[in-house]
Amino acid sequence: SPEYVVALNRPSVVRFQHQIESGGVFFVNSSLVDIDVPRVDIDVMKVPASQIAEDLGSARSTNMVMLGAFTKMSNLVSFDSLIKGLEKALKGKKKVIDINSKALKAGYDFL
Repeated sequence: SPEYVVALNRPSVVRFQHQIESGGVFFVNSSLVDIDVPRVDIDVMKVPASQIAEDLGSARSTNMVMLGAFTKMSNLVSFDSLIKGLEKALKGKKKVIDINSKALKAGYDFL
């Protein structure tokens, strides 16, 4: 299976873009990263994760937006399993579960 790497900001893109194996997938938060990844031997998935999270009213859920996109692209787990895991991990915190579920869905639906 391909290697997956996520970069939420520009320093992460600069640091990790040359460390990804050929054939890998590089998820980039295009809301904060204004540079292109010049490699042609990897897939670059540009996801405006910060903007999507802000539009949902929760800038802190940027990572959940990206996790949703990653889940769709990688097919490593089902979306339903992801939501069930979130609910189990955050048991009893309905508001946090709702916010994160919306962010996961938005990232999943973006791709």
